[in-house]
Amino acid sequence: MGKGNKQVKSGEQTVINALPDYARPYFENIMERAEAESLNQFQPYQGERIAKSGSIADIADSRNMVRNIANMGMPETEEAIGGIRDLARRGQFTGQVAEDYMNPYMEQVVERQKQAAIRDFDRAQAGRDAAAVNAGAFGGSRAAVADYLAQEGLSQQLGDIDATGREAAFRDARSAFDADRQTGLQGLGQLASLGSARRAGDIQGAQLLEGIGKTQLGEKQAELDIGFEDFLGQKNFTKDQLGFLSNILQGVPVRPNTTQQTFQPYNPLQQALGAGITGLSLYRGLT
Repeated sequence: MGKGNKQVKSGEQTVINALPDYARPYFENIMERAEAESLNQFQPYQGERIAKSGSIADIADSRNMVRNIANMGMPETEEAIGGIRDLARRGQFTGQVAEDYMNPYMEQVVERQKQAAIRDFDRAQAGRDAAAVNAGAFGGSRAAVADYLAQEGLSQQLGDIDATGREAAFRDARSAFDADRQTGLQGLGQLASLGSARRAGDIQGAQLLEGIGKTQLGEKQAELDIGFEDFLGQKNFTKDQLGFLSNILQGVPVRPNTTQQTFQPYNPLQQALGAGITGLSLYRGLT
């Protein structure tokens, strides 16, 4: 352009991204509904959130069973311990205990053995006497010595029979005492084991019942969780709808509206006239 044809910018270019006309009502509807939703008051959940174990009958019963087991203790074991202590107190094998355990027929057996020995002695003595008579020495010193020795032998034999019988009876009594003691200990041990088995069975029963109760508790908790999720779904339903519609509108192509810049030719006279008018206005304002 020449010097006399200067141009100046007398406007601006503005670009506005506007929704299409068909989408504008939907946008306005979303805004109105969103504003109404924002004014809603907070609504707390009125339902139950946590399933309480005490409300499950099987769990309550299992706890009562465990409590009863604890209160009951172990009576069989306590009885076994008492029996062992009693055996310990009576554990000395005294002479009186030996007499109690000895075979009551021992005396009869020993006595029969003694009688048999005496009969054998009498028969032998008769033979010795007959031999002395035949020899013409009956009543002599040699016969007297023989009779004395035979009598000593009989006394020794009778003593041996008595001692042997009593020793055997004592040995048998001690064996019977030890057997009874061992049997008692075994019985008390079995009693204690029975108590432990009973207690373990009771505990296992309580645990099985508790397991059933926990399954029921889990099912109830699942029902409560579903109820709370439904509450949240209903509470957020409107918000979800608004979000869904908003996402759709975000995909709507916008229509740009553009305001173009405008230029006018340079006019010195018009510019001076404008400057003069501006100066006059200033002068009048000052005066």
